[in-house]
Amino acid sequence: MRDDEFSEQDDKDLNLHIAKMLEHMEWEATLPAQEKAKRRLVRFITQLPRTAELAATANMPWVMFGCIERIAACCEELLGPDWQEQIRQERKAFLYDDDEGGECDE
Repeated sequence: MRDDEFSEQDDKDLNLHIAKMLEHMEWEATLPAQEKAKRRLVRFITQLPRTAELAATANMPWVMFGCIERIAACCEELLGPDWQEQIRQERKAFLYDDDEGGECDE
């Protein structure tokens, strides 16, 4: 057998992996939209370091930017279309709440 050919066991392992992925996708499709978006957000955030590494080593920045775009889309689905402004206001309130009238550079 050549090195680039699949063995029967490799084929069975691949089929099992695909079946497991499909089963998970079907299960995820039954979740409410908010829960689905929350799970996807966590998954995309955890994938970001790998996509950043791939973008740097293989000169494929669109992989990382695609991941960031999916993160932003999940945030919009979870928090609404004005999520960036909400986050900005919460960050200002958190960072400058203790200051005595401190101004923000934003």
